[in-house]
Amino acid sequence: MSRSILEMRGITKIFPGVVALDEVDLDVARGEVHAVVGENGAGKSTLMKILSGAYERDAGSIFLNGQPADISAPADAIRQGIGIVYQDLPLVPSLTVLANIYLGREETGRLGRIDRARHLSRYERLCDSFGIYLPPDSRIRDLTVAERQLVEILKVLDRDAQVIVMDEPTATLDQNAKQALFQTVRQLQAAGKSFIFITHFIDEIFEIADRVTVLKDGCRVDTLEIDQTRPQEVVALMIGHSPREMFPDKTGAASSTPILQLRGIWINARIRDFSMTLHQGEILGLTGLVGSGCSDIVNLIIGNLAYDRGAVLLDGAPTRISSPYEAIKRGICLLPSDRKGSGLLLDFELAKNVSLSSIEKISPRQVIQFQRERRIAAQFIEKLRIVTPSARQRVRNLSGGNQQKVVLARMLRTDARILILDEPTQGIDVRAKEEIFLLMRQLADQGKAILFISSEFKEIAGVADRGIVLRNGAITAALDRNDISETRLVAAATML
Repeated sequence: MSRSILEMRGITKIFPGVVALDEVDLDVARGEVHAVVGENGAGKSTLMKILSGAYERDAGSIFLNGQPADISAPADAIRQGIGIVYQDLPLVPSLTVLANIYLGREETGRLGRIDRARHLSRYERLCDSFGIYLPPDSRIRDLTVAERQLVEILKVLDRDAQVIVMDEPTATLDQNAKQALFQTVRQLQAAGKSFIFITHFIDEIFEIADRVTVLKDGCRVDTLEIDQTRPQEVVALMIGHSPREMFPDKTGAASSTPILQLRGIWINARIRDFSMTLHQGEILGLTGLVGSGCSDIVNLIIGNLAYDRGAVLLDGAPTRISSPYEAIKRGICLLPSDRKGSGLLLDFELAKNVSLSSIEKISPRQVIQFQRERRIAAQFIEKLRIVTPSARQRVRNLSGGNQQKVVLARMLRTDARILILDEPTQGIDVRAKEEIFLLMRQLADQGKAILFISSEFKEIAGVADRGIVLRNGAITAALDRNDISETRLVAAATML
């Protein structure tokens, strides 16, 4: 391995009452893909925010190419060759690829007008240099998630980034898009670029990374060569013990009484003759590749999407739900896949987020009882083991796994009979996944009916009592407890 292009030594960051980072070391070699992993709250984001200049460190030093680097603001990081590709891509959907790349850095010609020809020439040279190309006049809103990531990569490359940080880059990508992204990373790696790759998917680091640094509770546990370790060893370092089986035993027996039935549902050309039955006390898995139609089924059930033909039955009686509010009134509650955009009020305190869907219960005569609201939240903090200083903490300041638990708490507060969990483990760590899977099984054993949507076939096989696979809007497999397996799910989703 060549000498380090980046060294972070003794990095310490203290927030009121919390040591977020405690003398953490990280070094990245030139042309290396270096993974950084750890549970939610381990310190990964804080370390990267210090590197990007978003946070000031309380102690420690940063060196770039062997020289001390003064990074106290994002502009300092950019100027010194640090590029960040965030999970939530900061792009303007209505603008073109070209306009987004040079937004805020426009070159002007005579009369102060933007010199598009100069931008275009620079863009084409950039693409030629790294073997990446997107039509410069494509609108961001018309691009796939993977293509939008390429726009962000091109943006940091145009600023001559030497170290590129990728924050959960594959969280919303299907297998094909992920492989395309990895191919781009390898091309840039061959050109001498270095990457810091942050992910919760342990299998990915063994596919793309050269080394991995494990953080836990704000400390660096170890740095390992990928070809000299195994996934189980990395997970053990992350959680502090050898990983047990992630999925709980399927001990319960579902009732034979159907709660929710969809019969012969058609939605335009997207969903064709879809039928399913959800019973009390069971976990029904719904899966498929991106664009398979799973999201349409979710939106139909909660009243966000109308269907053309077919029938929806609740407790055996035909029904038509016209809005999410009505769905909640009928005992159906959704944990959305986009928890930050659709599931949470990030700038509100935890207690208010928990009570959001059941506000009438603590608002006699339309007056909110704030102390009662916080007492209820405190009960869920204890029950779900939400890591937070108090019920008054802003949700924005919680880790991803704890944010997910807040949404779960709100669902449970409604006392809904039917829980729809859409990608509940997306972007959360190993321990949080274990806790959520265990909670799902406990809720099913208590009689809740759970529709579990996941693009992770292993999760469906490990958790669900039965599984339905969608491909291009049609069911390709319906598997019971004895038949469900990761291999069969993959085969049905990909038509192998």
